[in-house]
Amino acid sequence: MNVGVLSRLREIVFGVQDGLISNVALTTSMAIATESMTSIIIAGITGAIAGTFSMASGAFLSSRAEIEVGELVNPSSLKGKQPLLDPIIDAAAMGTSFMVAALIPIAPYFIYAGGKAIGWSVGLTLASLFLLGLGKGYLVQKGLVKSALEVFLVGVGSAGIGYLLGECMPIVLKNIIH
Repeated sequence: MNVGVLSRLREIVFGVQDGLISNVALTTSMAIATESMTSIIIAGITGAIAGTFSMASGAFLSSRAEIEVGELVNPSSLKGKQPLLDPIIDAAAMGTSFMVAALIPIAPYFIYAGGKAIGWSVGLTLASLFLLGLGKGYLVQKGLVKSALEVFLVGVGSAGIGYLLGECMPIVLKNIIH
């Protein structure tokens, strides 16, 4: 097994999961709010691009911080060793994973409109979460179904909370503003 892939598995899983969930939430809420396919696609693509840069820069900075903490805590253990952390590679893995995954929920809006696009977007996202879990399970040599269900259920839970917030916020804001 390639140590480089395994050492970047955190960034890949994080990037894919966040790209899927954040963009399915964005495109679905846009599709409910407007029937303009152009607006939905623009929002999805700009969300994917902005998220890619945000996630990549966050991965870069967090990897740098982790290296700096390691140097501070135990400087002698790092001399002459090739570190597993590489902020630039971590940023590239996170950003690429996010961008590729964020495009999945957008794709149906190029083909379908309305409820059919929403259904396909959500369905592809859920299937992708399950496949991400299978892939993670395979790479870490753990139970495939358990890993797939874990990623799937965490993703569904996250999306569900986002959906509930989207349903409740207009009611709350309406009562606060008026």
